[in-house]
Amino acid sequence: MVTNYKHIDFVFKMAEKTTTATLALLCLYGFFKDMRPAVPFLTPFLRSDLKNYTAEEVDNEIYPLLSYSWMGFLLLVLLISDFVRYKPVLVVGGASYVATSVLWLWGERLEVMQIAQVVYGLATATETVYFSYIYVIVEEDQYKKATGYVRSTTLFGQFLASSISQLVITFDKNDYLLLNYITLGSVSLSFLISLVLPLSKTSLISQRTLDTFIGHETTESQTGLCRTYDEHSVNIGAPSLHDSYLFDGNQDLHRKQVFDTTRNLGTEEECNTESGDHKMAPDIRDNLEDTHCACAKNDDESVGSVQPLTSRLKQFFQDLKTCYSDRKLIVWSIWWSLATCGNNLEVTNVQNLWYAIEPASSNGGIYNGVAEALTTLLGALVSFSVGYIKLNWSVFGELTLGVMSAVEAILLVAMATTNNIWVCYGCGVLFKTSYYMLITVASFQVARLLSVGRYALVFGCNNLLALVLQAAVIAIVVDKDTLNTGIRAQFLIYGGYFYMLAVIFLFKAVYTLTVDGWSDSWAKRWED
Repeated sequence: MVTNYKHIDFVFKMAEKTTTATLALLCLYGFFKDMRPAVPFLTPFLRSDLKNYTAEEVDNEIYPLLSYSWMGFLLLVLLISDFVRYKPVLVVGGASYVATSVLWLWGERLEVMQIAQVVYGLATATETVYFSYIYVIVEEDQYKKATGYVRSTTLFGQFLASSISQLVITFDKNDYLLLNYITLGSVSLSFLISLVLPLSKTSLISQRTLDTFIGHETTESQTGLCRTYDEHSVNIGAPSLHDSYLFDGNQDLHRKQVFDTTRNLGTEEECNTESGDHKMAPDIRDNLEDTHCACAKNDDESVGSVQPLTSRLKQFFQDLKTCYSDRKLIVWSIWWSLATCGNNLEVTNVQNLWYAIEPASSNGGIYNGVAEALTTLLGALVSFSVGYIKLNWSVFGELTLGVMSAVEAILLVAMATTNNIWVCYGCGVLFKTSYYMLITVASFQVARLLSVGRYALVFGCNNLLALVLQAAVIAIVVDKDTLNTGIRAQFLIYGGYFYMLAVIFLFKAVYTLTVDGWSDSWAKRWED
């Protein structure tokens, strides 16, 4: 008799639609989260008559708290993200952006602005979970494109925010309150969207426990069914987001595999349809129900029970060791941490540099929005385009990182030494665009190289190291109780930092390509 896959076809179609819808929601969340027109003019807003803070208060007492709080909250986020299945962290992040906007608008005292920076640090710390969530809902062969979609969407939100802010400041000079009201509305929408994002169906930790359970407690035939029955035999309308084999584009192959596995438990005739409806043999259904109950029980126990803190910490460090056992992953992670530290330092202080070159009292700062808009537009374009570049990053990634780090060093030094605001704007645009391109590549390369699916853990650790380095630099170079360095000297130091980064990665790239053979490496320059 002819095998009918109608029932299984429906499951796969539902899975595809669920993934697409979730990815779309994730993009919308990121768009509104980053559509904050108040940000490009935050320094002029705090320095204006509306708030009336001094340059020393803004530079040395308000802004540094962001880095410290970001670092502290990020440690908490990377510890709990997999346990709470991602969504609650995104909800907290959305609420924190709303709270930050409220404090910026109606806060008066210096202490309130400092609290706003602490809350802003919590919101920023959840960015790690936002970008990790991508890899929970798509298959590995879609990592590159999905990363490009999500990151370009957030950058487009920043582009629109910068454009709006520039238009407001140009035609209604110094209306900073309007920018903050628009920001509050946008982040409120992102918070509402976070409420409808689905939980990861099965946490990555419970899935690992489930895999162990299957290996010791179930038969070989149940192993293949444990991840499929819950979605299409009991709850046919809600396929699991975590079961990534549903989303890798090989649906026809998987349909046959699911049928073949089911057929091993009964006869082919029993698995055929009658009058267009799938009819399952009693012995098959009983076997599936036993498997489903065992899997569900194990999953509930692994997630729902309160495990001792020592056990969780032990598992945390074991996962950490497993994740960072790959040499290539370590290389990409080191660049990620070091480059993100340098990028954060530039972003945190660039408005102060613009203000030093051309103060607001002489009509300076009115084109900050143009610079921010152009930066994010180009960043969105390169992030999106990276998904379609066929360069073999595993072979030429280190060389690319070294060359681009040298270019970024030159750009930072030029920003520090110029007296022309447009030169400073242009160098800043190129610096940020190159970073956006490379961090997109680093994200999907690290995700591909992970031996276990602890994306939030690794992404969080990379960002945590970046923040530790950033806090150390700020404490030594910027803080009023230490060197209290001027803004131009700060950017010269950041340029030297990227020069050292370039030397490290260029040396490593030359060594690797020499060992592997330059001609052999060139022959493998494109992905298959």
